[in-house]
Amino acid sequence: SAYVARAYASKDAACGVFSSVGGDGALELRLAAHRASATNFWSGRWRARYRAEQTGDGALRLTGAVKVCVHYYEEGNVQLNTEFGVEPAKVVKYGEGAEALASALVGAIEAVEQEYHASLQEAFKEFSANTFKDLRRKLPVTMAKFDWQRAQHKVAVELATKEKEAVAGK
Repeated sequence: SAYVARAYASKDAACGVFSSVGGDGALELRLAAHRASATNFWSGRWRARYRAEQTGDGALRLTGAVKVCVHYYEEGNVQLNTEFGVEPAKVVKYGEGAEALASALVGAIEAVEQEYHASLQEAFKEFSANTFKDLRRKLPVTMAKFDWQRAQHKVAVELATKEKEAVAGK
C-alpha cells in the first residue's frame, strides 16, 4: 500500500496480494489506478498483474504484465492502449521473513514499472520527433505549394482598402 500511495499519487489506486488457486505457494499481485478529467477531456487507467513463484532456493520468480489505456477526446478521439510484459522473468532474492519478502517484491515491481515508464517516455520522444512529422501532409490537397508571401500581401491590401472605406464612410 505504501508503494501504491507513493508511485500512483491517486486516491483512485488500489492493490491486492492473493494466494494462487491450487495451493502452489505462488502469490498473485494486482495494482490498479484510474484517473479521469472530463473538463480536460481525458481519462487513463493503469493495471498491473504479477505472479511470484517460489524457486526453492530463497528466491522468487516474478512474471506479469502492465496494461495502460489512455483516452483523449477533445476535438478528436485518440487512444493509447499498450502492454508491457516482465520478460524475461525477474528472479527476486529475499532474506528471512514476510517483511523481507514483501520488500523484495515491492523493489522488483518498482524496477519493472520504472523500466516501463522509461520505455514509454522514449516512445513518446520518438513519436513526437518523427512519427507526427511523417503523418503530416507535405503538400496541400491541390499538390501545389501555397505562396504565403503573396497571400499575406493580398490580405494586407484588402485590409487597407476596407480601413480606408470605413474611414471615408464616417
